[in-house]
Amino acid sequence: MASEPRIIVKFRPDVTIPYEDAAERFLPVPISLLWQQLQSQFPGAALSLNRLIRVQTGEQLADLLNTARARSGQEPPNLLSVMAIDVAGFVDRQSLVTALRALPFVEFAYQETPLVQASVDPSNDPLAPTQGYLLPAPFGIDAFFAWSLPGADGEGVKFLDIERGWNLTHEDLAGVGITELNQSVPGNEFHSTACLGIVLAQDNDKGVIGIAPKVKGAIASSLRNTLPDAFVLAAGFLGAGDVLLIEDQSTDLKPVEMDAHIAMLIHALTLLGIVVIEPAGNGGHDLDALLRNDGTSLDRNTFNFFDTGAIMVGARHAALRARIAFSCHGNRVDCHAWGENIVTTSSVNGPFGPYMGLNPLAGDTGFGGTSGASAIVAGAAVSLQGIARSRGITLTPARVREILSGPFNTATDNPDGIGVMPDLREAVNHI
Repeated sequence: MASEPRIIVKFRPDVTIPYEDAAERFLPVPISLLWQQLQSQFPGAALSLNRLIRVQTGEQLADLLNTARARSGQEPPNLLSVMAIDVAGFVDRQSLVTALRALPFVEFAYQETPLVQASVDPSNDPLAPTQGYLLPAPFGIDAFFAWSLPGADGEGVKFLDIERGWNLTHEDLAGVGITELNQSVPGNEFHSTACLGIVLAQDNDKGVIGIAPKVKGAIASSLRNTLPDAFVLAAGFLGAGDVLLIEDQSTDLKPVEMDAHIAMLIHALTLLGIVVIEPAGNGGHDLDALLRNDGTSLDRNTFNFFDTGAIMVGARHAALRARIAFSCHGNRVDCHAWGENIVTTSSVNGPFGPYMGLNPLAGDTGFGGTSGASAIVAGAAVSLQGIARSRGITLTPARVREILSGPFNTATDNPDGIGVMPDLREAVNHI
């Protein structure tokens, strides 16, 4: 499990060292002399350059990047040049970052941002009528219509949820055969179980129904390892056209791709052909005004805009076609969905039993946030891809984003900077 935030360092393109832990051993002269001088400035820090990705060797990571290059025809980000410094002992971290940035062989350096959590028969699922986000547009994504089409239930598609911990014994999740790529972390089940249920809760005679109940699901905990490691585990499970849902956000409630190394990793995943769904965050920030730690922008209208290729999702009110105040917004946000009053699965340690959102008068307002909205959009992406595959087509990440964010989907009543809500009835006409 991850502990203290690491210092992330990217070397300039002309610096090549083996992708190994304690990589400072391989720094050539005169770079090694500069590193020794840095160590002498922080004698209690025990500085060491270690692999950013812990679950793969350098050779395996290089193979992954080669696959991304071959599938996309584009040059993937050089993740082999990004290392992590695990700081031991007391040290002024900002001073260390400043010193690292001053080194001539360093492209960027910053402290890693800590993360927090961001054919179907519905008639026999007793709570399906309460799942308003499944209704036709403009209220929902119209999953009810999509289920009349082959593949809309997600059969033939893989889906992976990156969160913290899950309750896989829930009556709407048990027996699904969800693949666990690493171990769930106890005490984090509430949020994760809710998101998973939105996407793939089973079509049975119990509770709710997921948007894509026949998708082949998997989970990876970003607490058991790190988020970069969870990404690489996901890349080993998912193929081109499959869907990855990131359910983390930064501690200041911004999208995870605000950290440059996370943006590079997401970009690599989309070049692999994986459809990535990312919450915009719950901090109410104007993303057009923000810069990543490497100076790149999330504003599509700027010269330094960097597009990871992910589908970024904001949150709207359930009954109103308007942005919820807490949702981050900007022209980078592609889609939105309900960010409140979501009826879905609840973990056993949830406050309202096995399902949430059923009794608002008792304080049960259901699930929400850009996390809930992102899960809805992820379900729509799986359903759309399933329909496409039933027709012998695999949609690229760019095409899935283009369809789900197209003008024929449901817009808000005002230009709220959260894109559109997918309308599967219209979207299927653009496959």
